[in-house]
Amino acid sequence: MRDEDAVAPIAAMNDFGFWSAGLCAFAFFALAIWLVRRTAIRRTADKTLVAALLLTAAWGVAAALAGPASVTASLAETLRNAGWLAFLYAIFRRTGKGPATVGALMGVLLYILMGLGIWDALRDEPIGPVEASLRMLFAIGALVLVHNLYHLAEARRQEGMALALATLAAMWTYDLGLYFFAVLPDYGPGLLLPARGIAIALMAPVLALALRDSRRWRFALSHQAAFRFASIGLIALYLGVVVIVALAVDRSSGAAAAVMLFLLSLAALPSIPSDRLRATLKVVLAKHFFRHRYDYREQWVRFADTVGRPDGEGMTLGARVAKALADVLGASGGMVLLRTGTASFRIGGRWKCEEEITGSWAEDALDLFEQRGFIADCDAIRDGSDALFPASWLPPGLSGSVWLFAIVPLVHLDRLVGLALLGRPPIARSLDWEDFDILRVAGRQAASYLAEAEGQARLVEARQFEEFNRRFAFVMHDIKNVVSQLALLARNAERHAENPDFRADMIATLKGSSAKMQELLARLDGKGALAPAARRPVLLSDVVRDVVPAAGGRNPVELDEVERGLAVSADPDRLRTILIHLLTNAVEASRPGAPIRFCSRSDGETVRLDLIDQGCGMDEAFLADSLFRPFQSSKQDGFGIGVYEARTLARAMGGDVTATSRAGEGSVFTVSLPAAPGQIRKEAA
Repeated sequence: MRDEDAVAPIAAMNDFGFWSAGLCAFAFFALAIWLVRRTAIRRTADKTLVAALLLTAAWGVAAALAGPASVTASLAETLRNAGWLAFLYAIFRRTGKGPATVGALMGVLLYILMGLGIWDALRDEPIGPVEASLRMLFAIGALVLVHNLYHLAEARRQEGMALALATLAAMWTYDLGLYFFAVLPDYGPGLLLPARGIAIALMAPVLALALRDSRRWRFALSHQAAFRFASIGLIALYLGVVVIVALAVDRSSGAAAAVMLFLLSLAALPSIPSDRLRATLKVVLAKHFFRHRYDYREQWVRFADTVGRPDGEGMTLGARVAKALADVLGASGGMVLLRTGTASFRIGGRWKCEEEITGSWAEDALDLFEQRGFIADCDAIRDGSDALFPASWLPPGLSGSVWLFAIVPLVHLDRLVGLALLGRPPIARSLDWEDFDILRVAGRQAASYLAEAEGQARLVEARQFEEFNRRFAFVMHDIKNVVSQLALLARNAERHAENPDFRADMIATLKGSSAKMQELLARLDGKGALAPAARRPVLLSDVVRDVVPAAGGRNPVELDEVERGLAVSADPDRLRTILIHLLTNAVEASRPGAPIRFCSRSDGETVRLDLIDQGCGMDEAFLADSLFRPFQSSKQDGFGIGVYEARTLARAMGGDVTATSRAGEGSVFTVSLPAAPGQIRKEAA
């Protein structure tokens, strides 16, 4: 092969690299000019942005003139990366809080860049495995930084920042792939090195779109984001160490490299699922990078979500409260004790806790919990350093428990609802003022949930008693009527016991009274509710004639206006009860001898029966507010149940009872019931 045939591809590659890097220099220099002409460069972030753009353009010039693999291009690349790192740091400082959180990773990246600068200044050979490894390590760290900065951005700014951060991520991803192949002994960067200028130049238009709103970019640091930031940073650092150690091993000894990688991986595996490592990392971050230990928004959202979750993950309210309070401290478990007496408690819920509670609490301890909201640091109590709470106040089953870490009183409206016992977290530490503040607030909120649940349970119980009392009031009212019938029967039996017709009537009356009493007992235990199937066609005129004797002959009852052919869909016994209640009230409200009339009418779907009296009547206020309410009566010895029960029974059969009245002019009660399907005609006797 001729020498010129071997030189031709190299010359073509050099030409390609020249034009590729030149295009990158032109694109970023033009972008810097556009930004300077468009924006007043006053802020630090704007100045660092222009500097980063110019340094990127300078890198393109160096790569075009000296070659992409030259020492000059490497130094320019180091300055370019330092410029973009300074730009990201300047944006982050706009919040005025928390730059120390990213300072650790940025410091590591800065040290890598400094090492690369020194290395480039000293070397006189092409890019070697050491430099490629360091640049790959920097690319990994830079990608971690970009990823976390995106998640730290305020939600309303993420869309605008995404393009800029994606551009930087693309640039460093390209570098990662380039130097990864450069590290491999049998490969090399190949076409990736001269083509890098074109790849980065294509990112300039995307970056220009992103920079239109760069002044409004903001970051919002949170504890959760910082934890993720540190976790991913440690993983990236570990990967970098693995690469560097692998390269430090003799390249000719593949077995030694494999053994070294295996040992490093084996050392890392126990730390991945470790709760202790996670807890240690959180404590270190909170102690050194934040003014406050807790991210209160995150804590409050998680607390409310845990306690108020509808499904509750199959846990009782007490167990959810125990978990929510344990999560605040990162405790290993929790238990809620609900107060049942002066010094007695019952277990209201557990979460990852199997402790047994024996013995009673000292009254002084409960007073301290209730009156001062005292939160007990159990380590301080056990070693005697807590002057307010001696160890003797704890129940015997808890005084020696090494599991118990803190006791949080659950106080609602100055009343001690219960206690929350929290287990020792993976990393033991002393409680401070911030722990006490957040636990005190969380304890009061948890107490309100528990008190509300207790009140709801009592309300359900009260409603059950109210329902029983309502049924009992109905039964008492009907028993009064049955007793009156039996008393009248007993008086007449003394005079007419020898009369066969009277004996037959007496037996029928006793059977009816017995059946009525059985029905009342069934209604009292809740089994006497009227079912729809119990209704059947009933002739209205027959039921009206049956209830006439309830007037006792004191007032004449007129039935001339009750049509004999009208039929209703009802239970005859319940309809009879309704009419007896209304007729009895009409008799008691009327003067002796005053007539009482029944009138009926129908529109084809509904049958209406009017009971008209000439009694004392009712005023408008009583009619509107008291008539159909139980235990409201205008009679001195009345229960106020009859009319209420009549309307309840009518509504249970699909009807209603209404009333019109004027004081001193009598009243009209109207019973409305569904008409029976079809017509039942009965000839007059």
